[in-house]
Amino acid sequence: MKALIAILAIAAALPAATLNLQLPASAFTVGQTFTATVTVEDPFEDAPLDESLLAFGFDQTFSNLGLSLQSIIVAAPFFEYLNANLIAGTLLPGEVTNTGQNSVLLATLTFRAESAGATTIFLSMNESNLDHGFLYAGLDTPTAYSSTSQLVTVNDVSSIPEPGTYLLIGAGLIFFALRPAMLRVASA
Repeated sequence: MKALIAILAIAAALPAATLNLQLPASAFTVGQTFTATVTVEDPFEDAPLDESLLAFGFDQTFSNLGLSLQSIIVAAPFFEYLNANLIAGTLLPGEVTNTGQNSVLLATLTFRAESAGATTIFLSMNESNLDHGFLYAGLDTPTAYSSTSQLVTVNDVSSIPEPGTYLLIGAGLIFFALRPAMLRVASA
């Protein structure tokens, strides 16, 4: 019974951290490059003041091939650990301490829009993967698992006629409108 009470006390003290993906817009054009930021919101909510964040880890995937991932930059002061789809950062032997902050920047992801269509970017943490989650100093295993996703629309670049094109079309229409009169004058 004491073990159950201890587990419940630890669970009640766990931060309610939430993984967040922020995009500069929701629609982009083919060929456009954009940067998304990944933060943890409320990293120390309901946590003791002496708690600190030591590491994080999550997977990133997209739902189709409309995007390509150009770069991943794990935010300072974290040291990056990247492996396939895994994006992780560690501060060992350092830490991000609880100063009452509302969010902590984890990483920036730069994408390029490759083809038209709708694409979803997924960031996910899996409790069965020890590289996933948020690792706090007061605990031995990662906790506070979270996932998020954002829908991205990629549009084709539409061709817009330049002013010179309109001038050429106008000159051609004037020529064809005046041509019968020019033929009458030439035959007279």
